[in-house]
Amino acid sequence: MSGGPRISAGRYDDGSPGYGCPKSTSQRSSTDAITHRRVVRIGKVCLPCSGVLAELLGHSVGKALPAEVSRLPVVMDVTVRQAKRDRGDGEQFARYFDIAGDGLLRWMAGRRFVDITGKAFLEPGHDLSYEHVWFAESQGVVAGMVSGYSAADHARSRNGPLFRAAGVQSIRVVAAWLLAARLFNFMDRLPEGDWYLQAVAVGEEYRGAGIGSLLLDHAEHAASAAGAHRLALDVAVDNDSSRRLYERRGMTIEATSPSAPFVPGGSVDRMTKVL
Repeated sequence: MSGGPRISAGRYDDGSPGYGCPKSTSQRSSTDAITHRRVVRIGKVCLPCSGVLAELLGHSVGKALPAEVSRLPVVMDVTVRQAKRDRGDGEQFARYFDIAGDGLLRWMAGRRFVDITGKAFLEPGHDLSYEHVWFAESQGVVAGMVSGYSAADHARSRNGPLFRAAGVQSIRVVAAWLLAARLFNFMDRLPEGDWYLQAVAVGEEYRGAGIGSLLLDHAEHAASAAGAHRLALDVAVDNDSSRRLYERRGMTIEATSPSAPFVPGGSVDRMTKVL
């Protein structure tokens, strides 16, 4: 579900002068991770770099920088990489997925949602698997996440990994599923040839640096590479800012789900775009 993040579009480095982060070169590695250079402001830069800049300028970390300094451009390298099959990435996925879904995952699985989702993430062959996740990183720190899959992948998905990971908590998961059935049944429909953008979210301290747009670009590339003809996503009906962003990217509302009372998000708009 793509209803949670409030993402602001950024821009690529235009060659203007700025303070560079280490390893500020654009490259494609053997693991197909792609590094992108972004121009941001100090207030949006990664924490290691803000600390270095603060020391250089004679200010201790944690104190506000002068207004004239906060307006200086900073170059930040962002790498988009495929998720790894490990618990660390699984827990990061759970947290970002919950942000994207306005707390839906936490509502379904309870306080152990990170542990439960992290375990399910390790198994292949389902919608929450590591196979369908990419992370944006800056200086080795995860700054955002995007998840999605083709209609064919979704048709093969099963719920067993999530229920096994939940253990006794699966009773709560099933109860939540039943309460949200009208919403989930709507979201579950994915025509052949579609690629579903399941979730996209950016860490609060990185918003406004263009990372959300970068992740959406990556999703479109993944969809095209999978042979999809159309991109689809669901956005909460009351999430005006995200819906406007998707509209600027050429997506249009195709349908609106029935309302599911007591469920975070409640109702969603299905938005699509021909690739």
